[in-house]
Amino acid sequence: MAKTIVTLERNLVNYENIVYISIEQGDYSGDNGEVTSNVYGLIAIDVGNNMHVLGVYKDKSKAAAAENKLRKWLDCEAFGVYDLESKGDE
Repeated sequence: MAKTIVTLERNLVNYENIVYISIEQGDYSGDNGEVTSNVYGLIAIDVGNNMHVLGVYKDKSKAAAAENKLRKWLDCEAFGVYDLESKGDE
């Protein structure tokens, strides 16, 4: 089954096109133009070398927990779509 990830910007990415996923520290600028400094982003890079922000977290442990949940979901193959927004940092 194809795996689809909904990014923070609400884009759909097919997991088969993802080369790697990592946690990066830096600044994040959302759709409203507000910049959040010193946050941890769950980042995916696809085969076209495009960067997708999957989630933004205040501390590294929350980002790591989100990454672990994503990996478990990918392993179980129970659902076709994973939305980090609804399961992320609130």
